[in-house]
Amino acid sequence: MNRIFQRVKILTFSIGVVLFVVAAILVWLRHNNNVKIILDFAENNILGRKLNNYQEWFAVVRSAIAVGIAGFFCWAAASITLAFVSIEQLLLVTRKHLLGVSLFFASLLALLLRVSGLEYVSIDYSAFIEPWTNYLRQNNITRGGGLATIDSNYTAPYLLILGFISYLPENIALAAVKFVSILFDFILSVVVFKTVFFVTKSLKKSFASFCAVLFCPTVFLNSGFWAQCDGIYTTFLILALLFFLQNKARWALLVYGIAFSFKLQSIFILPFIIILYIFGKWKFKDLLFAFIGFFGITAVTWLFGSPVYYWLLALVKQLGGYSELTLNAPTVFGLVNGINNSVAGAALSNAGIIFTASMLAGVFFMSLYKRTTDMGKMVSLYLLSAMITVYFLPHMHERYFYVVEIASIIYAACFPKRWFVCPLIIFSGSSVYMPFLFGITVFDLRIFSCIMLFCVILLSKWHIESVLIKDTATERKL
Repeated sequence: MNRIFQRVKILTFSIGVVLFVVAAILVWLRHNNNVKIILDFAENNILGRKLNNYQEWFAVVRSAIAVGIAGFFCWAAASITLAFVSIEQLLLVTRKHLLGVSLFFASLLALLLRVSGLEYVSIDYSAFIEPWTNYLRQNNITRGGGLATIDSNYTAPYLLILGFISYLPENIALAAVKFVSILFDFILSVVVFKTVFFVTKSLKKSFASFCAVLFCPTVFLNSGFWAQCDGIYTTFLILALLFFLQNKARWALLVYGIAFSFKLQSIFILPFIIILYIFGKWKFKDLLFAFIGFFGITAVTWLFGSPVYYWLLALVKQLGGYSELTLNAPTVFGLVNGINNSVAGAALSNAGIIFTASMLAGVFFMSLYKRTTDMGKMVSLYLLSAMITVYFLPHMHERYFYVVEIASIIYAACFPKRWFVCPLIIFSGSSVYMPFLFGITVFDLRIFSCIMLFCVILLSKWHIESVLIKDTATERKL
């Protein structure tokens, strides 16, 4: 009988909250100027009119905060008047659902942040993504259609997404392209949340990591302003890390294959996967699942007319597309940026590849010294291998540090005393976006390259200590 009464109370509480909040929102929409300001802001963006000064932006932000506060008080009022519970029980319910409410408002603010850049047209969009979308609009994505003849260095799965977008009205194509990437921003933040919680069992650290991903400048600039898709393959790469931590190697390799079908840059964590194989975390026959993930996605694009060999063609185009040692990426080549001599550039490029292989070999043999795969060490190894690969390889774009920055957020949550590495990596990685996106040079590229080198040295030092020193504080307690 008590159980039935409890269910009736919960049902009454839920219905009351919904009805009260809906009524409050209707009244608010009818009479309050704050919501009108927000709706005008949305309408202005849709119609292509931008806010002219900071006072108007401040009014929109202030109104959004006012609406959020009002919504919270509506929820509290509904709880008090309709819950039929004591104050102690009410506080318990509020505390229980506080995380959900916080996640909702954080997501809402993150979405508004990205919506503010929907009208911004980047060079990449106007020079590449828009022409590709228009081509696919003119040549339907059917067998023998646009995917079979398009000239692009992007892989077929992403071009297939552009093909679906091409069926939408042309005037919303930019917003549609960005919303696909924005969607994966939120999926990525959830995957990071689950990864951090699985390692640390801390809701506070998980929530902080969730927010750090959503409000990371690299993440929202990449999707909301640049209209790029680095969040898509990175989502699968972080998901692979989560599955490896959970000892689900086959699932990890499956999603890694999916990531590889989207972007060649998924190779940045391949050294980590190879080391896990040596540790016995997965068997050679499990590699079949990586092929299933890769060819499964590729088969879908083949049904829409993409040739089987297209991925290899895109791979060749990406590898031979750039001669610069660095494309504004804060790598080791940023220290010598500006070398135009083709002979010297080729020599430095080859040296970078050899040095990267040597560094990764050092990490590999160091890891063999102590074959323990606790979760903290796996997170450390994941970040270090990705960092070394991106930092020392030539011809890197500024966007290629994306997965490193996301991994650094997880690392900071798992190793709180080493938190400062994360903002250093994110600051350097996001600052180099400014020249290309907005024509703003924050500092000389060499400064960011030095900061990244400092982080590589620190991460290497900590990893060596975790291998050579037994029962470190980090290993005893994350």
